[in-house]
Amino acid sequence: MTDSTVVTFNPWEPGFFDDPYRQYGELRAHDPVHHSPLEVWVLFRYDDVVRGLRDPTLSADIVDAAPNMRTQIMQAAAAERLGDRADRGARAMLGLDPPDHTRLRRLVSKAFTPKTVEQLRPRIQELVDDTLDRVAAQGSMDVVADLAFPLPFAVISEMLGMPDGNRDEVRAWSHAMTKTLDPVLLAA
Repeated sequence: MTDSTVVTFNPWEPGFFDDPYRQYGELRAHDPVHHSPLEVWVLFRYDDVVRGLRDPTLSADIVDAAPNMRTQIMQAAAAERLGDRADRGARAMLGLDPPDHTRLRRLVSKAFTPKTVEQLRPRIQELVDDTLDRVAAQGSMDVVADLAFPLPFAVISEMLGMPDGNRDEVRAWSHAMTKTLDPVLLAA
């Protein structure tokens, strides 16, 4: 039996950013390995994503990738928004393939050994408890904005010994940099 339902990944559809999960669910059900009009393959099932991430014939490196519509859109959008700074961060860890990614991951992993992470547990629990107390008083919570983004930022800031007075500014920079990792936001 073939599925004749036609679905398309469209991050520009009105309401997408308010509720992307409806579109994700439709794609997962009807076209989980989707070739989008942006000339990029998009995977919507966990097992497919894991297989793709582990496939050595696929690349995360968009800088050295053969030019296609997606990389051209991303490069043009970055150039328009960032000018001569557009290529900064192009060699970031998330956009590298082995052996460069492996080398950097090995360096970073030294800061996150099981022993180190276990020693962080009480402080992380305290930060989570403080957040939950604060949002309980508000009566609602945005899990990403209230916990998933600020929690790792606070833990890493403390690990680096960053003074509290600089955190708001660095958090704003980090949030802006995180947006540059999203090709949909870059191309918008």
